[in-house]
Amino acid sequence: MLRWTDVDFGRHEVRIRQSLGSTGDVTLPKNGQARTVTQPPPARDALVEMPRRADSPYVFTTRTGKRFSKTSHYYYWHAVRSSCGRPGMDFYELRHFCATELLRLGVSHADVAVQLGHTDGGALVMSTYGHPSEDEARERLRRAYAPDVRRLRAAE
Repeated sequence: MLRWTDVDFGRHEVRIRQSLGSTGDVTLPKNGQARTVTQPPPARDALVEMPRRADSPYVFTTRTGKRFSKTSHYYYWHAVRSSCGRPGMDFYELRHFCATELLRLGVSHADVAVQLGHTDGGALVMSTYGHPSEDEARERLRRAYAPDVRRLRAAE
């Protein structure tokens, strides 16, 4: 249940203090601990543009200003995924995409784990989300080896 007071626009951070449980109840977030995550610029920009309801502390609300219930969450999520041409997309796929994309961009497993709320130092990220393509792996290896090749040639 994200509140406007949890969003720090200046630091590009969001404090995750609560979660909507599988039965619709408000629970502690993943691993039972609050955490702060870094906002990607498009998410920050979207929140900056969002109108705030004077009658609600929540960022995401129903039309009447109430916090999402499990039912209203799925109602709005269905509309969002349908508008993107992905009517069957599971909400979990967003986490998976984010983790995979961060890894592809070179963010460490441990740092991705912090963003996702994992406390295992990146082990789950490595086993679950790390799906580099062979082409991307070869390109990273070429870049890693390139400085050594230049150094060896200079020594000749």
